[in-house]
Amino acid sequence: MSASGARALVGTSAWKKEDWRRAFYPPGLPQARELAYLAERMPTVEINSTFHGLKQPSSFRTWREQVPAHFAFSVKADRAITHDRALRGGEREIAAFLASGPLLLSEKLGPLLWQFPESLAFDAEVVDGFLTGLPRSVDEARRFILRQGGSVDAELAAVPDRQLRHAMEVRSPSFAQPR
Repeated sequence: MSASGARALVGTSAWKKEDWRRAFYPPGLPQARELAYLAERMPTVEINSTFHGLKQPSSFRTWREQVPAHFAFSVKADRAITHDRALRGGEREIAAFLASGPLLLSEKLGPLLWQFPESLAFDAEVVDGFLTGLPRSVDEARRFILRQGGSVDAELAAVPDRQLRHAMEVRSPSFAQPR
């Protein structure tokens, strides 16, 4: 913790890495135990597989149960939003992403990560519109899902309300400016 009360977590961008099976994970560790092993050594990890497509709620439940209480997941948003839609008109995709399970991580949910492609040049109007439209809490996310025609099942309805955090990973040099 810093004097301001903020904390920085150091983790990795995934846990299923073939090279790590020789260099990081002990010999004979079952693949199903890799996340738990990593979580004993680091306080956070990025769920990168969500970038390539939506996951099932059961995956998020399983991941949540494999890590200690203090652990935090960052969840990378589906590239359909950031790359295919280029932050424009992707409300249905955002709702589908939120409904797919990240909120089920509950108190173990860290920031939702929006990775922008290098080809996405900075446009203040587009970025502001995108960020302004993102839900800021679990309750807002549930309402957002419903407004976009999605559904909120009993499990998602039972997730306690809390603030949601969003992080942008920008790759275009055009973002390196005061605006």
